[in-house]
Amino acid sequence: MGTAILAGALDRGLYSAEEVVVTVRDRVRSSALVLDRCPGVEISEVAVAAETHLVAVKPPQVRAIVEALAKQKVVSQRLVSIAAGVTLSSLETWIGDGRPVVRVMPNTPALVSRAVSGITYGSSVTEQDCAVVERLFGSIGSVHVVSEAQFDPLMAISGSGPAYLYLFLEALEDAGVEAGLQRSLARELALKMVDGAARLALQTERPPQELRYEVTSPGGTTAAALGEFESHGFRSMVNAAIRACIARSVRLGGG
Repeated sequence: MGTAILAGALDRGLYSAEEVVVTVRDRVRSSALVLDRCPGVEISEVAVAAETHLVAVKPPQVRAIVEALAKQKVVSQRLVSIAAGVTLSSLETWIGDGRPVVRVMPNTPALVSRAVSGITYGSSVTEQDCAVVERLFGSIGSVHVVSEAQFDPLMAISGSGPAYLYLFLEALEDAGVEAGLQRSLARELALKMVDGAARLALQTERPPQELRYEVTSPGGTTAAALGEFESHGFRSMVNAAIRACIARSVRLGGG
């Protein structure tokens, strides 16, 4: 994810490669991945002073990294974390020097510049901090500023959401194969259907319920399929999945 964010920023000219240092723990393991997408950036095993420190690691690793920045007095104008569950309060406590902190939750479509990123700001951010962060994440897709109370629900829908969709696409593909389609055709049909349906919803800005009604003739084939979804508790499963995702984020953050 960090590489996707960096690639978007470089592609759109927000920074030049010479202005970027990527700090890694394992130069051999990480350099090829970073340099393949972002040629020319400097790879370092030591953190350096910067305008923005973007912490792009798994949640359990965030505290050690942020506390190391504080202990080594590696300065920056702002600290940005993309880790699920790690709260603004924790980040502010660990860095300990009053610098502005920001939480962001992008998603994997950042790899094709179609990310949805939620942003929530700490108490000491300035208008300049907001502009820098929103410009950075705007380079890989759309940005949505929310309160921290809304951050975990946003993460559960847009951050983890691609995985839910991919699971549904897997199920459609398998069902198509079972019904007699070639797997490659079933996959293409499912992918293009999702792409077209999403574009229609975005461009018309009509509620999904209205669009669903237009596809569903009373007593027809689509109604029969939707009836099966409802009889198996589809809505309840989605709601339970979102709640489980939020609960896990809270546990990751120690809440």
